[in-house]
Amino acid sequence: MTLNSREGEGTTFSLFLPATAEPVLNASPVRSTNPVFGASILVLEDELMVQRVYRGLLQRWGYDVEVVTDGADAVRRFADRREQGRPFDLLIMDLTIAGGVGGRQAITEILELDPSARAIVASGYTDDPAMVRFRDAGFAGALSKPFQPNDLACAISATLSEHGSFHQSAARSTVNRT
Repeated sequence: MTLNSREGEGTTFSLFLPATAEPVLNASPVRSTNPVFGASILVLEDELMVQRVYRGLLQRWGYDVEVVTDGADAVRRFADRREQGRPFDLLIMDLTIAGGVGGRQAITEILELDPSARAIVASGYTDDPAMVRFRDAGFAGALSKPFQPNDLACAISATLSEHGSFHQSAARSTVNRT
């Protein structure tokens, strides 16, 4: 829940509910995580400001980061790095890319190349089936935009861990252990 109040203008209360009916195991939010230094992350994001935020945070946390603006580029870059023997450890993918291939199609193609690829879907379309049932869409985790840096850190940590999956709603962070 958030509260926004301005003197003379009124108060707005916003209550955010999870976008899934799947049971989740609630965990305390992680205040800091220890990144896997040198782990490589490919980010699919078409908005320049959001790209900068991802790049800045992820590099500050010790990750090797590449950003692409189209899902077709993500698939090509993923395949190139895999052929070079330097596969990405994680992908963070926006669902919708204006005028291009989004994360849903890109992850399908990437999983055909490497079924063990791990990806987090990040979108503001919280009612999209790929967000609600992210595992069914091929993702290991989901982040609802906008999110806090701690939510991103938790998602990365859970997804890079051996059996973790992650679903973040605006109401709270949850970590699912399968």
